[in-house]
Amino acid sequence: MRFIDYALASCDETADHLDTLVATSSLTDSAVIDDLTRKLDELGRKLNLFLQSIERGHISEK
Repeated sequence: MRFIDYALASCDETADHLDTLVATSSLTDSAVIDDLTRKLDELGRKLNLFLQSIERGHISEK
């Protein structure tokens, strides 16, 4: 579970870096921005669901 937490934090950090690139006009291609934003959102949702399913499994095993 610790490594999934790390993966979630890395996903959030990457999204923050993307926001910084956009805010500083270092990245201006809207198609790339939209694609990366969509992929990061999807990854974050999947990691959260995976973490929740593991937590539910641990609770039901007790």
